[in-house]
Amino acid sequence: KEIIMNKENLLTEISKMSEDKRENLAYNTSNVEILNILADDESMFVREDVARNKNTPVTILTKLAKDRYQYIRCSVATNKNTPPETLTHLAEDEANDVRIAVAESKNTPAETLILLAKDENGGVRWVVAENINTPPEILALLAKDEKGYVRRAVAKNINTPAETFALLAKDENGNIRWAVAKNINTPPEILAQLAEDEDNGVRRAVAENENSPVELLSVLAQDEKGYVRWAVAKNINTPPEILAQLAEDEDNGVRRAVAKNENSPVELLSVLAQDEDIYVRKAVAENKNAPTETLALLAKDEKGYVRWAVAKKINTPVDVLEKLAKDKNKMVSEVAEEALKDRKEKSRANIER
Repeated sequence: KEIIMNKENLLTEISKMSEDKRENLAYNTSNVEILNILADDESMFVREDVARNKNTPVTILTKLAKDRYQYIRCSVATNKNTPPETLTHLAEDEANDVRIAVAESKNTPAETLILLAKDENGGVRWVVAENINTPPEILALLAKDEKGYVRRAVAKNINTPAETFALLAKDENGNIRWAVAKNINTPPEILAQLAEDEDNGVRRAVAENENSPVELLSVLAQDEKGYVRWAVAKNINTPPEILAQLAEDEDNGVRRAVAKNENSPVELLSVLAQDEDIYVRKAVAENKNAPTETLALLAKDEKGYVRWAVAKKINTPVDVLEKLAKDKNKMVSEVAEEALKDRKEKSRANIER
């Protein structure tokens, strides 16, 4: 409970508290007088909770930024109330963890991020590369970093400029090219380059990218690797004509992805409802666009797992559910009975309104 009393009695009352209670108070109070007192507490854990408190004012955070314990200075750096000038001061802290926390903060000014981009610690540079507020020119600098994980962070940053993507798309490290291929802001011409990459994972990333042009998806739909074609099949922007092509793929996983794709036209779902693979048929049953006649067909499927999927579907017709409620498979019948019960309750509620 919050302490409400005269200023002169606060120190006395707080001194009677256990450390656990002081920690709890330090983290939750919005009383500035209490925070001032606890900022000088002998326990580093209490002071750390003051530094973490979202209500702690700038004056106290600035004071705690000079605390001898790095964990407290870290907490100051992560506090959303910490002003830019304090973060700039902490950017020169001797502890790596503190500088990392500064590099991660959304309040850190650009000029401070520029300083941290040259930090001797790779972890600090990595976090700068991840920060969406890092200026494009600094991302370009970090794209040439000796550490692969720093360059990969640049490749994943949504604010990375096109010319930097072009550089990273040629990186010898496949994981970095993969990150470029995954980035939603990678320009189409660079995605086209990566669609021909020797690394299967890179081509798959291009196939998964929702911004990949249709012409690239068309090429990747014929890739030698099944999981590249699978990625095209699951891409929400893959057009119906390519999905139709993939619906005849020899790989069960590819056809399954087509059956799950909400862009698959109803005619295609009707065809896949008769697929030899049980999981393809189940995926059709679970697709929200599966027409009622297809659900009725799948309700007669030889596999209980498929019939169960139909019974769970929110738009399965009542007459189909009534048949499934009598299914010999208990798992199917119980789900269908529960679905019918829910429908009746909802119908009753609508009538009463």
